[in-house]
Amino acid sequence: MKKNFSNKEMRAEVGRELSRRRRVYPRMVDWKLMSKADANRRIAIMQSLADDLRKIPSDS
Repeated sequence: MKKNFSNKEMRAEVGRELSRRRRVYPRMVDWKLMSKADANRRIAIMQSLADDLRKIPSDS
């Protein structure tokens, strides 16, 4: 599979994943499938990645 993705594509995908985590992880915490600390950490990691990708100039 070709692994040459545009910055715009990567930012969009990370944004979708961040939205999904923010929607799903609270339920996982409620169902005791994940700790609140773990959910917060994983969301923060994805947010950090999204922030870093925004700093890179868009190539398309």
